[in-house]
Amino acid sequence: MVGISWQIVLAVIGVVAGFIITDKILNMKGYRGREILRPMELEELCSHLMTKYLVSVAAIAGDKKIVEGVDDYEIDEIRTLMRSMGSEEILLVSGSDYRYAMRGNGIFIYIKGKFVSLEDFAKVWKLVKSSIAGVGV
Repeated sequence: MVGISWQIVLAVIGVVAGFIITDKILNMKGYRGREILRPMELEELCSHLMTKYLVSVAAIAGDKKIVEGVDDYEIDEIRTLMRSMGSEEILLVSGSDYRYAMRGNGIFIYIKGKFVSLEDFAKVWKLVKSSIAGVGV
């Protein structure tokens, strides 16, 4: 009887260790659906937003300018609107079309795309805010 109880304990420990190791491997390989909430460079942030969320992005930091899928007229229009309103962030929603812009610390980011709900957009907003926190000019 004593030999069987040790086998049960070892089997439980083996199963728990297997789950923990599998979880670590999945996290390392990037197969989890978690968001990347870390400081990123502008190029990395723009490419991540374009590939994962299929949005058009414009980012301007000092003399660095990254524009993908957005024309200069739209950028000037949204910057003028933000300046006239005196705001640091703006979100324009028309149906499923979302236009978001933010500026601060010498960085300007403009995102244009389609989102199913405000909850989906909130994921992008959280990603941009957490990424920009560590980006310097």
